[in-house]
Amino acid sequence: MAYDDKVTGKRPAVLVAHAREGMTPKTLQMTVTNTGNQPWPASGPNPVNLSYHLLDANGNPVIWDGPRIPLGGDMAVGASKQFTIGYTAPNTAGTYTLVVDLVREGVAWFQSLGSQPFRQSSR
Repeated sequence: MAYDDKVTGKRPAVLVAHAREGMTPKTLQMTVTNTGNQPWPASGPNPVNLSYHLLDANGNPVIWDGPRIPLGGDMAVGASKQFTIGYTAPNTAGTYTLVVDLVREGVAWFQSLGSQPFRQSSR
């Protein structure tokens, strides 16, 4: 059973947080492609969803389970789909890394199964 994907960003996902109250959420356009050998179910007991982690400058999780973005339907092998991910910087100023990954609910994040997530560190 292979869970493989390709997640690419169309805009930089750089977060250099000098957060202010009432900060406007940011968005990132993503293209996700199923490069594995089986379809990804969008429903059922273990659906696949898109989400993210937000790491601090030391690689420690600030947010581990970002909000889930449903696939909107099963994704066949070779299929690609565009998504918009919304995120906001934490209240603490600093440098962060956004890591966008797929998760098979109740099973695992795709990264733990060998897939490479989209990762963009601040400069």
